[in-house]
Amino acid sequence: MKPEKRIEKILRRIDVIPDAERRRLRLEMLLEARDNTQKSTSADAQPIIRKLIMNRHIWKVVASLVVAATVIGVIGIVQNGNQAAYAFEQTVAAMQGKRSFHIRTYWRSPTWIKDEYWAEFDEHGQLIRLRQAEWLGRKAPEVVVIWENQIKYQYELDDNRGEPGILLISNKKHHVDEEDLEEFDPETIVEQFNRKIGKADATVAISNSQTQNGHIVVEVSDNDRRWRRVLRVDPETSLVLRMDTYVPYDPDEDDEDESYVEGNERYSRGIEVLEYNKPLDPKLFQPNFPSDTIIVDQTSGEVGMAQGDLSDKDVASEIVCRALEAWAADDYKTAGLLFGGAPKEFFMQRAFEKPIGRIIVEEPEWMPLEPNRPRYGVKCRYVSERRGRWATTRIVYCVTTVAGQPGRWFITPIKL
Repeated sequence: MKPEKRIEKILRRIDVIPDAERRRLRLEMLLEARDNTQKSTSADAQPIIRKLIMNRHIWKVVASLVVAATVIGVIGIVQNGNQAAYAFEQTVAAMQGKRSFHIRTYWRSPTWIKDEYWAEFDEHGQLIRLRQAEWLGRKAPEVVVIWENQIKYQYELDDNRGEPGILLISNKKHHVDEEDLEEFDPETIVEQFNRKIGKADATVAISNSQTQNGHIVVEVSDNDRRWRRVLRVDPETSLVLRMDTYVPYDPDEDDEDESYVEGNERYSRGIEVLEYNKPLDPKLFQPNFPSDTIIVDQTSGEVGMAQGDLSDKDVASEIVCRALEAWAADDYKTAGLLFGGAPKEFFMQRAFEKPIGRIIVEEPEWMPLEPNRPRYGVKCRYVSERRGRWATTRIVYCVTTVAGQPGRWFITPIKL
């Protein structure tokens, strides 16, 4: 097919391509046409040029091609040598229709790993199952959350205490961090960038040089200079591999902040995309934890204490008093129910915290947990026996509502 006919055919196809495909394929088709026309030798080009000059219709085709290329250039195109051009809208298209991802999040430093997520979604983008490893950047405790079929498994192990891990199983219609997960969702973030760029609320810049690994570097900046995000993009798939957020640094306000600072910017957070739209191992979502794990199951029956006519603060104080008194009297059934369904093994592992004297419970203090779910910290002081000697135990118990059991409260067996 003659080059001018190929260009005309492609431009006609552009007008009938559906919107979802048009944005992704427009650039590819234009570049393909460019490459095919450039294959002609200089000797062969002379007749074509003469024909173009004499053909007013073809001039209109070329003019349309220039306009289309200009529109694409507005959103940012970079071309290095013989490498294919890149536009940010290619990444927007590539990140569409997520079905799964495996990401790491960074906080305060480009090397401080905070959380790690494995998530799967249905065809509507709704979360199906998730595994989350929390606060990897701190030494202890180790926390793993698995959510699937409206059941939440929360495992916590504190290596510093030398105790078995605790697995709390509860009814949760939605994963507690499901809304927060959108904050780290690569597809959602890229879409937000694209909307801001379209509204002229942000600008995109594509570097002429690539990273050592051959990744494309893209910067998206808020026009009010509130943040700057640096993206590393895979040139073959156009997928985001990493994005880091920087904010202005104010030494007067951020003097005690542990964040990484470079020049007049402070590192805020980052996301590393390890896998995107790839099958995840089903074993990741199975609660297979060490055999000595203490299991606290809230899905098999009522646990905790009914609030009745008590205020939130009063029920928090009352449940702690009753639980500690039951523990002191070796009534592990009552104490276990008030601790959310904890078995006797839970108390035996903590014999050094067992009350043997007067129990003093202070006024509960509000502690935020999640929307529409109250939580209080209750400070206690009492005498316990440690290594054959009496000692004063000072401890804070966390009291909150039982998920899936309206009107009931319990003491969380997992430490604050």
